[in-house]
Amino acid sequence: MTRSLLLSSGLLLLLAIKGDGHFPLPAKTPEPVFQVYVLALTLLFGVGLVCLAQRTRSHGVGDSPPLRIAAAIAAAFMLLDCGVLMLEAHRYASFGYAWRPVAAILICTLPASACVWLAIRARPVNPASLLALAAVAHGALCLYACAYFPLAAGRSDMVPLLLQAGRKLLAGHDPYTLYYLTPGSAIHLTYLPGLLFAYLPATLMGLDPRIVGLVYTITAARLLYLGAGSGAVAFLSPFLVNPYLVYRHDAYLAPFWLLLAISWVALSRARPAAIAVTCGALAVTSQLLVIPALAMAVFGFKRNGRSAMLRGLLPVAAACSATLGFFILLDVAGFFSGTVGQWHDALNIESLGVTYWLLFVLSPPFVHALQAVVVIALLSIPRPRLDTGEMANRGLPGVWPPPVRWLPRIDPNDPRSVFATASLALFAFAALNTVIWTYFYLPVVFLAMLSQLDRASIRGRAVDQGIARVGKLPLDVAD
Repeated sequence: MTRSLLLSSGLLLLLAIKGDGHFPLPAKTPEPVFQVYVLALTLLFGVGLVCLAQRTRSHGVGDSPPLRIAAAIAAAFMLLDCGVLMLEAHRYASFGYAWRPVAAILICTLPASACVWLAIRARPVNPASLLALAAVAHGALCLYACAYFPLAAGRSDMVPLLLQAGRKLLAGHDPYTLYYLTPGSAIHLTYLPGLLFAYLPATLMGLDPRIVGLVYTITAARLLYLGAGSGAVAFLSPFLVNPYLVYRHDAYLAPFWLLLAISWVALSRARPAAIAVTCGALAVTSQLLVIPALAMAVFGFKRNGRSAMLRGLLPVAAACSATLGFFILLDVAGFFSGTVGQWHDALNIESLGVTYWLLFVLSPPFVHALQAVVVIALLSIPRPRLDTGEMANRGLPGVWPPPVRWLPRIDPNDPRSVFATASLALFAFAALNTVIWTYFYLPVVFLAMLSQLDRASIRGRAVDQGIARVGKLPLDVAD
């Protein structure tokens, strides 16, 4: 698990290095030079992701979680977060961002110091304490952003657009219309209804939507901790304080973490109805979440059979169709212009991806066709019916169907394989899209993290909850 933790943390750090736009290169960098740099980062990210996904089939997944290493990485990320806050304050000062050095330094250094203490002391790391520190640090950073970094459509129109749409919906109007968030520009609502509903509490209560997102994120962390124990803590503690997540405090990703955590719980029990309901919730929330929804559906059919899954999926599909249909019928053109048009008609290739190079030889429609083929292929890779030993016993030359050994595949006996496969498919979707933002890759890393988590046994949960009181147990392998 140590290797997996280092890989996931490295991927998060790579996203922070890339950032948004031309960062960290000068804005006047020639486009071909910039795209060569982006291609190198994309290949590095892809290799790291494949190595992380492969870990789901290794014998090391069940090792003792490396909580000391996780605490050290979380401490390092918290110190980097202080620099991120300062960078944001200066870069977006024109939008009202303010730099409060005393508050920022205290928010970052106090929990970082506590994490260092957990990492270096002789006693075993208490998983609950480490997760609590990461959650408190995440919450403090979120509150700092709410206080000193106002939401500004000039920087990012994501959450402001959802708030405006929520107000329209509550007033009884069609939310899928044009919005004028910045002078001289109009934009359609590009998000699916589920995401709009997720941020309605902020509109109803007059809260900063980042507070609602904080509740979703902490709830997701709690669910995973209850389900996976200290293994979840090892991955979540760095994730909650990773610099790029802190930098993109204005993104709409918090509902993703909660829905994907619920998906992990549903798959760990493998009940057809739970899988079907979760698939529906994912599919109506975001275009990006359609891919893990498809991966879950494939797993459900393989695991439970066609009849059982259809009995679960058909009512859910009807409910989802009714939800989407309601908004479509209000304004067919407006709905599809926002939710589909922005993925096909727009062009933004300043983040990780290979689309810039593909467009030299393919037109955008063919790039989208290639994107669909690659994603479907990744979700459809068959699991070998016979392993090497069985084939040898039957006098056959090798495994059939021939496996691509470095790619994960959905295994009906291993729910974690769903997240490994979905992470790679979502990476391919983002890297081949004509609209690419760096934050697209945070769900990719989160999915890969979920693929590393085993459901905690009863004894394992008892160890997590009482480790500080009981002391070092035979289960506590050296980190």
